[in-house]
Amino acid sequence: MRYLYLIILSFLFSFYSSAQSEDCSGATPITNGNCYPSSSGLSQSFSGCVGTADDDVWYRFVAASASHSITVSGSATFDAVLQVFSGSCGSLVSIGCIDNSFNGQVESTVLSGLNIGATYYIRVYHYFTGSGSSTFTLCLNNPPAAPANNNCASATSLTVNSSCVNTSGTSFGATLSQVGCVGNANDDVWYTFTATNYTQTIQVAGSSTFDAVIELFNGTCGSLSSSSCLDNTFSGGTETMVVSGLTPGNNYLFRVYDYYSSSGSTFSVCVTGTSILVGTQPNDEPCNAIQIPVVTADCNNLIFSNVGATATTNPPAPATICENYNNSTNTYGALSTGGFTTTTKDVWFTITVPASGNIYITPIPNMGTGWVQDGVMALYRGACGALTTFTCSDDYNYPAGYNDLQPFLRATGLTPGETVYLRYWGFGSAEGNFGFCVTSPTNDNCANALYMCDINGYSATTSPAYTRDHPCNMRGNGETSTYTYSVDANPAGPFGAGGIWGTGSTFNDVYIDNNSWVRFTAASPTVSLRVTVSDCWGIGTNTVTGTPGTPRGVQMQIFSTTSACCGFAPVSDYKENIAGSFIGGISTYTVNANSLTVGQDYYVMLDGWSGDICNYNIQAIAGVALPAITALPDSICPGQTSILTAPLGASGYTWEPTGPPSVTTRTIAV
Repeated sequence: MRYLYLIILSFLFSFYSSAQSEDCSGATPITNGNCYPSSSGLSQSFSGCVGTADDDVWYRFVAASASHSITVSGSATFDAVLQVFSGSCGSLVSIGCIDNSFNGQVESTVLSGLNIGATYYIRVYHYFTGSGSSTFTLCLNNPPAAPANNNCASATSLTVNSSCVNTSGTSFGATLSQVGCVGNANDDVWYTFTATNYTQTIQVAGSSTFDAVIELFNGTCGSLSSSSCLDNTFSGGTETMVVSGLTPGNNYLFRVYDYYSSSGSTFSVCVTGTSILVGTQPNDEPCNAIQIPVVTADCNNLIFSNVGATATTNPPAPATICENYNNSTNTYGALSTGGFTTTTKDVWFTITVPASGNIYITPIPNMGTGWVQDGVMALYRGACGALTTFTCSDDYNYPAGYNDLQPFLRATGLTPGETVYLRYWGFGSAEGNFGFCVTSPTNDNCANALYMCDINGYSATTSPAYTRDHPCNMRGNGETSTYTYSVDANPAGPFGAGGIWGTGSTFNDVYIDNNSWVRFTAASPTVSLRVTVSDCWGIGTNTVTGTPGTPRGVQMQIFSTTSACCGFAPVSDYKENIAGSFIGGISTYTVNANSLTVGQDYYVMLDGWSGDICNYNIQAIAGVALPAITALPDSICPGQTSILTAPLGASGYTWEPTGPPSVTTRTIAV
């Protein structure tokens, strides 16, 4: 999503001491099932993974099984750091850096995937300068047996209740299923529930040593797709995830794990929500509207139904204000009432306006039998009992190749924090499933390119929310200087040009439709970005013949500039990819750039090929500079506070692990 994801630096205090060896080559051998009282050293082998390793001491063990647990119990004023390595002393590879607790407390981790018979190295040191109270105890053991719900296939089934009925859970002995959405998921455990409504609430209360993370998935264990990830509190806090767009009667999977690399802990979990009867809609009236999750640049498609709904009488049927827009010809037809009658089946949603004041509501194009084939949307302002119409859309015909008679709403200039009401119905008395996403993009133009500064990923969409942007010399290599399409006329626009890469379009047919912009600072001469494209609907229309085709996906390229948003020249290969049509289709490719200047900014442009609507995620594999977070003061004692400040250049900030959910500003007190 278009947010700057920042890791809150923990100012942690723990305690430990060391054994005899102060360097790797003389590491003290330890064996499974034993504990070793130790004291810290007098010198540093090399820089610490966190803190100051000026008193590090070393141990080694031979793996007797694929998993081992390691704990360090520190004395009163010793802030232990535990680091584990594979490899040999001359070529160590860090496989874990643990500093989760405070003075005199325990650091622990469970190592999994070890090679039986291989030697692994451990070093322990005091986080701060000096050795603190010096002593600690190091223990090596087999981890406890994995819990029954260690894997997705054996997920524990939870019953949805009207109020929280806690089920006790533990992650002791659990092992990594897949990489975490945030933090380290080395102790994840799995749950499943059957939805009883379109909206349900998942609640996890962690024990004092458990910083809970919740991740919800769509799909089955063999083909999971992450739909939501939550980590708003610290150790001992309660995570509350409100999810919308569920299908009553369908099964859903989620996992719970500790944010840190730990050996596991205990927690409690429950799922709550009201039950609805099949064929009824809980949001049939505006005062019972379903709240849409926080609006970001992500297109998170939510699926609902209007089967069994009734026509709302207050507010009454919309006047003749619903726009009928033909995206193919860029023309409006006559305004209409959207086919609203006394038998219309409308349902309601509320949306909290984001800081930008702009929202864009994009429907899922037609999905065939069982779906509303001709939908209408209207947006209202005011209180639920006294609403006034703001805008209405009947036919937008996007993507044009589908000619799908679905609406699209663009509402700008709203008040940040305001609650607006969305009314959805099928033309006439049509009923069935439907879906949409609500987004608020800010990087529609190059001048507002978002700064990529987090390797965890930047997620967004190509959609009609984005307009065509042609700054300076930017155009596709199938566009003329007047931005019209030219078949094999070689207008030589930089987008799609191969340049020194030789990987541009074979034919001069690249055209810009709904592009958006991201920028980054190069940390090395070579940059690699991993791009995941999913859920594509395509116009797939030949611009010359007008013949509808199939979805084509996302096209993208990286550029240098002579100045901000001018003098574009390609520095990467040109990539285009099909993600597979409709929800669930997914593909991944890598974009590489070479011969970059370290410290210089570069621009990434993304466009829906032929205007296709797709979701995508960009991850920095290598070469992208991550900006530093400043802390004032930069060292604190127990009970003191520091102010963390993020760099400029983002449209929003999400701190992980977060403080209160309302903290989305550039600074945070910790």
